[in-house]
Amino acid sequence: MKLSELYLRQLVRDSLFKRLVTEADTEEEDFEREMPEILPPEIYEPSEPVQDEPDEPDEPDEPEPEEDSSEADKVVVNLSTAAGMEVATALISANPDRVKYGRRLDRVDRLYPVKDPENPVTQAEFIEMIKRAFKPEVGHIWTISKRSEMFGLQNKSGKFPITVFIPHPDQIASANPGEAIPTMLTQGRNEGDEYEEAAYTEFSKASKGSKVSPLVKSVIDGISKDRVKRGLDPIDIVKWNVRSTGTESTKLPFTDEVRDVGETISDITLERGDDKVYISLKNKKGSTIANRGYSGKFSFSDDDSVVFNVDGGAKRSQPALKKIDEFLKALGVNTGIAAKGFQDYAKYSTLDDEQKLDLGSVDYKFNTQPELLKLFKDKLQVDEEKVNNFLRASVGMGYYYVREVSPGKAKVIPLLTREELDDFVGKIDVNSLEILYPEANNDRQSKGIELKVKTKGKKDRPYKAFKVRVRNTDGEILPNKMQVDVVKEEFMRKWVKRFLKR
Repeated sequence: MKLSELYLRQLVRDSLFKRLVTEADTEEEDFEREMPEILPPEIYEPSEPVQDEPDEPDEPDEPEPEEDSSEADKVVVNLSTAAGMEVATALISANPDRVKYGRRLDRVDRLYPVKDPENPVTQAEFIEMIKRAFKPEVGHIWTISKRSEMFGLQNKSGKFPITVFIPHPDQIASANPGEAIPTMLTQGRNEGDEYEEAAYTEFSKASKGSKVSPLVKSVIDGISKDRVKRGLDPIDIVKWNVRSTGTESTKLPFTDEVRDVGETISDITLERGDDKVYISLKNKKGSTIANRGYSGKFSFSDDDSVVFNVDGGAKRSQPALKKIDEFLKALGVNTGIAAKGFQDYAKYSTLDDEQKLDLGSVDYKFNTQPELLKLFKDKLQVDEEKVNNFLRASVGMGYYYVREVSPGKAKVIPLLTREELDDFVGKIDVNSLEILYPEANNDRQSKGIELKVKTKGKKDRPYKAFKVRVRNTDGEILPNKMQVDVVKEEFMRKWVKRFLKR
């Protein structure tokens, strides 16, 4: 097949996809009323980056302080991590409408910006706040860039810098003269965390006799209805202790072994003696069921080619990485095609605008995926049962899955037994499997592996679609994360059918 023919096919494919997405956007408002649980159409757009729930969003580039890490390497500085709270308190007191306290992690106190879409807090503004409050001398303020180290302090964040400064002695009480203090401005709590926190507050107030909110009533009614079916007492919220468990560690191993995970992943736990009810909350946008590190599996060789490393990644991460490899292999992912796609993306990103307009002027082959996919299509092997078990294990059992459908209203899905879990996840339809590999050309640039597969449960359960993304969340090329999301499938079917009728 000629390259020009491949290029035309790519144009046709992308044109069709874009039209489908346009149709989805047009119908979004009406459909949201009909199916309130469904995510917006961008969940299906493979070329658009999607935020993971646990990750911190990228910030625009901001001016750095006077000194960079190369200069700071020559400076000997003693850190005073104990003064972080005094710094945070002073900055909040002076800027109450701009920053608030977040948390302390890895010896660094983090501040969250007060949300203001019209005028968001920037890193540059944060540095100016420090200068006004603590008057550091010129050259006494540094930045520890993401995933780097300075003064014996490692910045483990992949998104935000740590600001280190030496305050003027007259401006601080809890640090010795000449000691530097680290602090950080992060993105704050995500919408899912805020939803869980607000829901816990409503549950807690209700358990103490306050008026029951619409959300609490919706959830309690749903759980009580299910408990009565099981021969158990309905929930009288004032007789139960309400405990917030959403802030505790909820990271589960990525595995294909289904287990009871209720106590581990519960956001709100209701307790009355030995009777415990575990509730996992999701707001309307919440969809992630697995989010795992995947660094080191792909790497650049000396000749700039990309290779897949069977034993890549940190030694301590090997068991987890091997499980992800097992999952991707069961889905039919070909690591050779993926490596070629990452390599193409890396090379395309080095081209200037003129070269991109005339790709024939450079020694660069692009858009080879149709040929590769044709070669490997007959060899595609999908282990259906293994994929089903990975998806089931990612959802887990032993709790009530509670999902917001509208303000003050939630849908309660019991996942207490293996039968209920299997029905919720369904079984994959191999014929529905779609795999998009990384690629780069003038029509589509994608630096991730993306898969979508439909499942179907019993007759009384709707179709679902599971989406798997292998990508880099730090703005680089080679992947460092693997994420699995679950969404309902009626949305996809409905707007595709509308398009086909035209």
